[in-house]
Amino acid sequence: MKIPCIALAAAAVASLTTATAAHAEYLSATQDHLHGASYMTYSNVTLHSGELAVVFVKPEGNTVLELSVYDQNNNLIGDTNCPEAGCYVRWTPRWTGDFTIKVANLGLSSTDFGLAVRQ
Repeated sequence: MKIPCIALAAAAVASLTTATAAHAEYLSATQDHLHGASYMTYSNVTLHSGELAVVFVKPEGNTVLELSVYDQNNNLIGDTNCPEAGCYVRWTPRWTGDFTIKVANLGLSSTDFGLAVRQ
């Protein structure tokens, strides 16, 4: 884990979620690496019903990433493309459960990226 990228991801999520309740907290923040045309899956991310959830991704290179979030029944909650500035999926879960986050590298170049989950 590289602290600068985590701090960047955390700060970006904070700026995107100013409407989030004061008790919101980061469930996780990490940095990972993706080779070109590959993906990474984060499973069993537990989120709580009725509380705003935000998943943020920020690539460090100039490649485009795709962020997708699925519920425990493999239903797509939301997806978006992530240019250099980063992107996020924001929603309020209807029930407490485990969610899956998939980050795909749409480019051919490898890249590091930051990922943060806040609720």
